[in-house]
Amino acid sequence: MVQEWYHSWFWSFSSPVLAFVLTVLLWVVYFIPSIVAVKRNHRSKGGIMALNLLLGWTFIGWIGALVWSLSWPGRD
Repeated sequence: MVQEWYHSWFWSFSSPVLAFVLTVLLWVVYFIPSIVAVKRNHRSKGGIMALNLLLGWTFIGWIGALVWSLSWPGRD
């Protein structure tokens, strides 16, 4: 009985757990360009992060940040 309640509560559309997991997943996807820039130690990671944060909500800004983060990171 408890297992049925837990399973139906976790996977229902009004579940706070499901909402939290989806929110975290969407934020991770949103910041993929910034994550890539930091992992590659891109010399323009500050600019990429700013572009991603400020204009990433527009699809063109997100694509621009992603392309920039995947470009040659430059010399250290």
